[in-house]
Amino acid sequence: MKSMKKLALISLAAAAPGVMAASDTFTSSIVVLEPVSISKTADLDFGSIFTDATTNVTVATTDAGAAAFTINGQTGSVVDVTVDATALMADGSGNDIAVNSIAVDNATPTLTGGTATVKIGGVADIASETTLVAGTYNGTVNITVAYQ
Repeated sequence: MKSMKKLALISLAAAAPGVMAASDTFTSSIVVLEPVSISKTADLDFGSIFTDATTNVTVATTDAGAAAFTINGQTGSVVDVTVDATALMADGSGNDIAVNSIAVDNATPTLTGGTATVKIGGVADIASETTLVAGTYNGTVNITVAYQ
């Protein structure tokens, strides 16, 4: 009987490691995308005004003066497009005009065929200027594109 108990314990001990452990597998993966790029095709152009102007100048995203960009990247991907909401245009002599309500026509375009076009409009805040000084005013607006 003692031998039988010993044999049973040895059998149980030998079987225990198989019961106490299990294994499986998993796969790893990575998606390699084409780099996203952006190219300006047109600047935001508010046109010309006179020094006695008192009304804001608005360029909608559908207007000819809207800024335009071509985005290139992975076909079928969606990108996020962000722009500064405001900016300043300056004449280099200490005078400036604010640009407000800067907006993009499509903030999440799909890169159909690897390409999308976006347009950007805004408002030149002439109404808040007490005196407009003649000159050419320029400013920089940042645009960023990233894959979702």
